[in-house]
Amino acid sequence: MSEYIEIACAGDDGYTMPLCVFMISVCENNKENKIRFHVMTSGFSSEHETILRQTVERYNQQINIYIISDELTKDFPIGQAWQSQHVTSIATYYRLFLANILPEKIEKVLYLDADIIVRKSLRNLWETDLRNFAFAGVHDTTSDTPLHYNLLHFPMSLDYYNAGVILINLKYWRAVNALNMFCKYARENFQSLNYHDQDIINYIFRENKMPIDVKYNMMTEFLYSDDKLIKKHNYDFIESIKLSRNDPVIVHFIKDIKPWFKDCKNPFTPEWRHYLSISPFAGIKLKYKRSFKHRMFDMIFGRLLINAKIIEEETFAVDQNFLKTK
Repeated sequence: MSEYIEIACAGDDGYTMPLCVFMISVCENNKENKIRFHVMTSGFSSEHETILRQTVERYNQQINIYIISDELTKDFPIGQAWQSQHVTSIATYYRLFLANILPEKIEKVLYLDADIIVRKSLRNLWETDLRNFAFAGVHDTTSDTPLHYNLLHFPMSLDYYNAGVILINLKYWRAVNALNMFCKYARENFQSLNYHDQDIINYIFRENKMPIDVKYNMMTEFLYSDDKLIKKHNYDFIESIKLSRNDPVIVHFIKDIKPWFKDCKNPFTPEWRHYLSISPFAGIKLKYKRSFKHRMFDMIFGRLLINAKIIEEETFAVDQNFLKTK
């Protein structure tokens, strides 16, 4: 077993800044651990690759970069009309190749999306005993509907996990030739892949995945006020969210308006911007995601629509005293 916490992620030149901020959050909060990053990409400019390498190496941690050929992902749909539009890069599928890309001596890996921050040590998560489960993850929120399960042809009782934070049993993936199953499913179910690789992983391992605590993948929608949670989740899961949402290990900014946009309302945005401020991208001018016209409409008509109960107000339930804005 590796002495390192092996972390995989993916990105390209357009995502270098979030990737860099994510890596800094990992390194800042895991100084007692040996970390090795495995970054999958279609290619970085020499400038951006240097930024990523120097960022990790200044913490005396390790980084490997793997170039993924476009030929490998030709069977996987992206940007189709029926698919979720918040994912626009083919890089989302790269995690499917991890068992074949990483050395065989690495038997498990923690895959993390770049739109997250890590706030605490990853040691306990890393030491999770996967036994003979294919992967471990947290119940997803945005795709948890009967329609979605029906499209994938498996019952809601088997649950559906978010793929942005998953602890992968590479030994198991290799033993069952998971990549072959992933590719075959993608070819045969091309128009069912609304949530891309996440759908593939959940279907293929629908009966062989392991739940982990929600504190390891605190998605934006889990931070909403209780009156919103009660409409979507069962009592036990809501209680676990309430126990962890003030001080999670990992925060996942799953909404379209990410913390690198001025109009991001996630209560952990100040923490993300703290890590930005100690990154090579410190001082970068942030832009708005929504147009000026859209923001003015919200300001003028938003309250009227909320008061008339036509739309719901976006309210969060995080205690600001827990935020780590150093």
